[in-house]
Amino acid sequence: MTMPSLHIAGRRVSGEDPCFVIAEIGINHNGSLEMALKLVDAVVDAKADAVKFQKRNIKSLYPKKLLDDPNTAEWAFQYMLPILKEMELTPDEFRRIATSAAFFSCAHLGMRKASSFWKSSTFLPTKSLRPTSPTRRC
Repeated sequence: MTMPSLHIAGRRVSGEDPCFVIAEIGINHNGSLEMALKLVDAVVDAKADAVKFQKRNIKSLYPKKLLDDPNTAEWAFQYMLPILKEMELTPDEFRRIATSAAFFSCAHLGMRKASSFWKSSTFLPTKSLRPTSPTRRC
């Protein structure tokens, strides 16, 4: 009996194939470009099949009124807002990650890259993140 399967970027994934490992960096970079680059280096060293970030934009997720006065929110939002802002990488920082030597190595090793977007307004076009050449050495 043939196992159900799917393909991710040309790689077959099923119960009969090796595990497909996605290294979820998410926002574990804590808003630091340097940490994000170190995490990508670790993903390359671990030989994961894919690396994944999260991209969010606080201004598009919350109403302006709430951002202007976080004390009006429930659940101690006034304490969370500064932390959420610090965790964001800018589109330019994501581009720097995409052109880093480690990310460039991902492409040459056949590793897939992904990002989850909290809202369509935080989407960065894939073409703008396509690695062309490394900007730092491993």
